[in-house]
Amino acid sequence: MKIFRCLFCILFFLYICPVGPVYAQLTEDSLKNSLSYYHKTSKEKNLGSNDRLYILLKIKEKYKGTNVNLSSLEAEIARVENPEPPPEKTVPVESPPQPERKLPSVEKPQEKYIISPSDVLVINVEPTKEVSKEVIVQPDGTISLSLIGEITTKGLSPEELARSIEKGLTKYVTNPKVVVTVKYSSERKVMVTGAVNRPGSYPYKEKLRLLELFSAAGGLSSSAGTNSIKIHRGSPENRQTLTVDFDQIMKKGDLSEDFILQPGDIVEVPSESKKISVIGSVQKTGSYDYKGNTRVLDIISNAGGPTPEANLGKIRIYREVNQKRKTYTVDLGKVMAGQTDLDIFVQPGDIIFVPRKSLVTGTWFIQSILPWLTLITFILTIRSSLG
Repeated sequence: MKIFRCLFCILFFLYICPVGPVYAQLTEDSLKNSLSYYHKTSKEKNLGSNDRLYILLKIKEKYKGTNVNLSSLEAEIARVENPEPPPEKTVPVESPPQPERKLPSVEKPQEKYIISPSDVLVINVEPTKEVSKEVIVQPDGTISLSLIGEITTKGLSPEELARSIEKGLTKYVTNPKVVVTVKYSSERKVMVTGAVNRPGSYPYKEKLRLLELFSAAGGLSSSAGTNSIKIHRGSPENRQTLTVDFDQIMKKGDLSEDFILQPGDIVEVPSESKKISVIGSVQKTGSYDYKGNTRVLDIISNAGGPTPEANLGKIRIYREVNQKRKTYTVDLGKVMAGQTDLDIFVQPGDIIFVPRKSLVTGTWFIQSILPWLTLITFILTIRSSLG
């Protein structure tokens, strides 16, 4: 909450005291407008005294050296620095607790919920958490998962969809357990999903803008990708997706250019993943930090190398592009044999799957693992000589 309030104060200051040539003409009217907006927003957002004082001091710094009369600003600063003590409250005498009266409960049969377009679903997969994600059901009733691609939700309940996903994952994951929950139903409300602190559904009001919606949602998370925020708009049959560069809006400092939302909009804040996931036949499955110019061989090395039964000739990389799954195949055996041009660069969010060989032969160790160990030894020798 403290981080969000600091972020809000900074954005608030950019709004009332922007920078640039247009603000060279500072007048008493502009100061009056800034104070008026400060009083209104401080009350609506319930800002604490520290946040109020921070904003006021920034305003004072902006007007320093001008001929503008700052008496009203000084008075407000003094009031915030020395607030009047609150009136004393009388403590009511508590009556002795009364025994709780329990009413008989009547269980009502629950109707099966059927997933519909624009629903926001949370898909949790065990033991491969790397595949878990939050998705929006597309107008045609499909969703996309990293390993199994598109899957339909038409006519399915969350439980039935979970079983369908488990069936598709069995070729990649041993005994997968999937739980699907409906995070938000497709009612005509303004919803925000993705990399915000409190994703959810919020009441729509006239001329609701992105910044105000993000403020209600607790602010953007640290992983938010603010240069490509998506707004899904319209009925499922005529769905449109708009992309907004929120970074540019904030850089201009003019919130009148902020994007105006409409009832029923779904705002999706993407998360800029900095991880690469490795699953399958490697020594240490999991997520690894992404670094620039990283190839498949580098990531599998970080994962401790392949297991003896790994099929290095059919390593697959699953990548999500525009909510669609793309699959790339790398023959790591040939890469290790010297054909390094066959290796590919990975991207943040990639999932690398190392399959098992259907049958491990006696010569497989000599052909696959021994070159790998030789390569690792060679790398360690170079590093030691450089150290």
